[in-house]
Amino acid sequence: MLLALVLASVYFSIVDIRSHRIPNRPLLLFLIFLSILAVATNSNLNWMSAAISLPVGLLLSIVAGLGFGDVKLLMILTLFFLPSNLTSASRFLAGVAISALVLMVATLLKGGNYRDSMAFAPSLFAGAILCASLP
Repeated sequence: MLLALVLASVYFSIVDIRSHRIPNRPLLLFLIFLSILAVATNSNLNWMSAAISLPVGLLLSIVAGLGFGDVKLLMILTLFFLPSNLTSASRFLAGVAISALVLMVATLLKGGNYRDSMAFAPSLFAGAILCASLP
C-alpha cells in the first residue's frame, strides 16, 4: 500500500501544484484502487479517522479556504493510512505542517505572498506517507 501511496502522491501533487485542483475522477479511481488493495491485503480501514476528518476538513474549507478536493483527499488518506490513535494523528499533523511550511517558503521565494493559492495535496500526502512508513 505504501508504494501505491507514494505513486499517487507524485501524480496528485503535480496536478495540484499545476492547476490548484484535485479532479474527482482520479480521486475516485484512487479510492477504488485502494479499496481493492485493502481487500486483497486484508488491511484494516480506519473509519473513525475518516469520520473525524470530514468535519475537520469542512471546517478548514470554511475558515482557511481548503478546497473540496483536498477535503475528499483527506478523507481517503485518513481512511486507509491513519489509524485512530494519538501517535498516528501527531505524525500526520507533523508531516502536513512541515510540508506546508516548506511549500509556503517556496512560494515566498518565488515572489509570491502568503495569500497566494497553494497546493495542499503534497502536504496531505507527506503526512500520510509519514504515518504509513513508521510502525
